[in-house]
Amino acid sequence: MKVSVQHNIDQVVAMLDSRVAKQVPYATAVALTRTAQAVQKDVAWEFSRKFDRPTPTVMKGLWVKAATRANLEAMVYVKDRPLGGKNPFSLAQVLAHEFSGGGRLAKQLEFVLRRDGFIGADEFVVPGAAAKLDRYGNMSRGQIVQILSQIGVRSAGYDSTPTGSRRSRKHVAATGGIFWSRGAQSTRTPVVDKATGIAYGYRGGSASHLPKGAWARDGRGVKPLLIVIAAPRYRRRIDMARIVGVTVAREFDAQFSAAFAQAMKTAR
Repeated sequence: MKVSVQHNIDQVVAMLDSRVAKQVPYATAVALTRTAQAVQKDVAWEFSRKFDRPTPTVMKGLWVKAATRANLEAMVYVKDRPLGGKNPFSLAQVLAHEFSGGGRLAKQLEFVLRRDGFIGADEFVVPGAAAKLDRYGNMSRGQIVQILSQIGVRSAGYDSTPTGSRRSRKHVAATGGIFWSRGAQSTRTPVVDKATGIAYGYRGGSASHLPKGAWARDGRGVKPLLIVIAAPRYRRRIDMARIVGVTVAREFDAQFSAAFAQAMKTAR
């Protein structure tokens, strides 16, 4: 979100004497930058209010581009550089639906499950009641590895392949045995050789009475770990324009007065 006052300031400067006039662009740039910093705090507060347990990455994801005398425009924006690691997207892309509504990007786990035919291109997954969540509400990486390992996903960007060792067998036993249900309407997925395009087998199996997703056996019963859902649609939760408008109206005049008074006091 950008806030610019260049046109109005040019008119003001033209009506002032030279000593005063030369301080106006400086004071304006300072006021714009300080106002943008106030916007940054107000948007971060809105994150903490609207999001469920936002991570430190999200809470520190707002940057300010300062105004200068030559460019009387300050900017507040969500970081637009790739997050790194196995995530090729930026925080701005990941949070885009929070500012505009609509669908969200698929997560790394969903990309892996789509690639191996466990879910469709328009399907997503959410943690089930038996999922282990961290303090931010995200599924633990260790449990994701266990799920991918036992349902047969390989080369997933995770060290997920069972080794057959005593330790590996112990971990498999401790999870209760994880399997993938393809749902009541499911059909088998053909396995296709990538080089030739020839189908040589099938992945999956018959339909299940369980909803589509990952399940763990628990004694004589089962418990849900991952549940497959249709593509979710989100409403806008962060109204950036409204927040900026309120903050600018509250902050800019006072910030300009303080910056201008300081500039005149130290002017030579």
